[in-house]
Amino acid sequence: MSRAFSWQDAYALLKTLSWSFFAILIAFSLFISFTKATRFFMILRFNRVNISWFKTVRAFVASEAFTPLPAGEVGRAVLFHKKLHIDMEQVIAPVFLQALIELWSAACLVVLSAFLASTHWGIWIIGLFALLAVLSIPILIPKKLFLFISYLKRKGLNYGWVDRLLDIMRAMEKFFSGRTASTRVKFWLTVMAIGIAGQAIGGILIWCIAQAQGAHLTLMQGAFAAAIGALIQGILTIIPGGLGVTEGGLVAVLTSFSVPWNRSVLITLLYRIVTLPLSIAIALIFLMSLYAPKLVRVANNT
Repeated sequence: MSRAFSWQDAYALLKTLSWSFFAILIAFSLFISFTKATRFFMILRFNRVNISWFKTVRAFVASEAFTPLPAGEVGRAVLFHKKLHIDMEQVIAPVFLQALIELWSAACLVVLSAFLASTHWGIWIIGLFALLAVLSIPILIPKKLFLFISYLKRKGLNYGWVDRLLDIMRAMEKFFSGRTASTRVKFWLTVMAIGIAGQAIGGILIWCIAQAQGAHLTLMQGAFAAAIGALIQGILTIIPGGLGVTEGGLVAVLTSFSVPWNRSVLITLLYRIVTLPLSIAIALIFLMSLYAPKLVRVANNT
């Protein structure tokens, strides 16, 4: 990208943006985080965890500081366990479901926007349906999946990640135990609606950035690009923050919509700044607020 893109041109395009526009980008970043936190709050309450929405939002936004780390969801679980005194058994399933819903909602939005927008990515839709089917297995039949993985372990598949997966499936089984089918469906539709809404906000953000840069992009195309970015980042969790691959995927999608190369790169960079370093900076502020009382007590005792 650096060889094919002029940073002088990027700076010239950035100078055309007003401070009010950057304030809107910050508001978008906060709104996306609050939407995800609200979804996590509903998952916790469904898991019989009695906690307030405010405390959930505060801890969840703070936990986004672990986003660049591989398997950052583990840091989220530990933070909720340490700061909100929630048993690890009660937080394992919600954390896993949160990540699963992120992928599910992104895949659904890709499928929906692909039909409504003029895309050339139809061949990938078949793969997404297969992905949705795979993602549904831990939700629909967690007990059978647990038994299947246990069987593979007895046959010699004895690795650390197998034990962790068994713990997650055990927690998932407890999560849905004692719930009627209608209650499960109602819960799933609710959190999925919130998930798709969160992904759509990302699409609106890309559309707003594109409009500010004079690029011709529809709302559905923006939603498609945002969902593709979320899918890439969610699937390749081993790469910190999905750096590199997410940006490459977004640029490829935007250029396929006839957005000029230099503007595609700039739109991608602005979008990623809002959804990664800016969200991490906000998360660090929330994280400091969680530990500030303890630091003040330590300072007073010394």
